[in-house]
Amino acid sequence: MLPAVTVRLLLILCPVLLLSGCLSKALPPVTVQLPTRTIDYQREVKPLLDKRCTVCHSRERIDQAQKTPEEWAATVDRMIGNGAQLSPEERQAVIDYLASR
Repeated sequence: MLPAVTVRLLLILCPVLLLSGCLSKALPPVTVQLPTRTIDYQREVKPLLDKRCTVCHSRERIDQAQKTPEEWAATVDRMIGNGAQLSPEERQAVIDYLASR
């Protein structure tokens, strides 16, 4: 059995801690820009995924990943940092396609 002082302290602190979480500021909304053009998967993206991405990853891994546009940008940039060869235009086409699925 807990001492009475400990029980009282818990009864006071628990509601205070729970309510303090409710009083925190709301996070600002995230804005996402969708592609302003149609992406030709067969012509623009599939060849890049097949030649540049599946060297290290299976298509299944790429196809199953669900990420936000910002997360895809970070992932693609990390892969470029690891040696993936993509021009700025190719990079954007891949990110736009992956984020639009």
